[in-house]
Amino acid sequence: MVHRVERTGNAAKLRGARQGGPAAVVPHRILRVEHINSLHAFIVWMEGGKTYLLYAKDLSEADRTAVSHAKPARNRSCFTVKQVSGNSFDVPWDVVLYHCEPAYKHFKGRRTEAPEQERAARIGQRVRSLRLSLGMSIAELARRAGMQRPNLSRLESEKHLPSLETLERIAAALGVPVVELVTVGATEKRPYAGEKASVS
Repeated sequence: MVHRVERTGNAAKLRGARQGGPAAVVPHRILRVEHINSLHAFIVWMEGGKTYLLYAKDLSEADRTAVSHAKPARNRSCFTVKQVSGNSFDVPWDVVLYHCEPAYKHFKGRRTEAPEQERAARIGQRVRSLRLSLGMSIAELARRAGMQRPNLSRLESEKHLPSLETLERIAAALGVPVVELVTVGATEKRPYAGEKASVS
């Protein structure tokens, strides 16, 4: 079964994430997405004619259940996924490129990482591990930390180095000191989404 989503218009300037906020330019708009049940993967069409195959197993928020819905957000900066388990999450455009586009500067296959990228990877892994150990969904953690869900998705996907203020909010929501999120030794193996991780 394939879940189809219609294409949108060509406007590049879009409303901000918050209602009434300023217009925002999305660098790589997601025009359409289909989920292929047999592959447990998404075909993603992006502005400029690029098409990508993104596997659900690569998405930290996904569990093992089937996808019931996949649709681009209004501003085309991400697409929203709903699973039969009730799990729901957003996949931002840069997460798609991270997993699928070798020319993207943050592509996961690149061997050389700057110190900032290494810190982002360490923090993203740690936040995800702690969240899963508490049995908390990404939507719940985003709500408790006062964050937009796509932004937390970027952080957990190791694409974003958060500010100290953001780290403090996330740490408070997880019930741990900030040092738990930035400890160099916190390098435990990342579990498959839906499985709980142990916290050292």
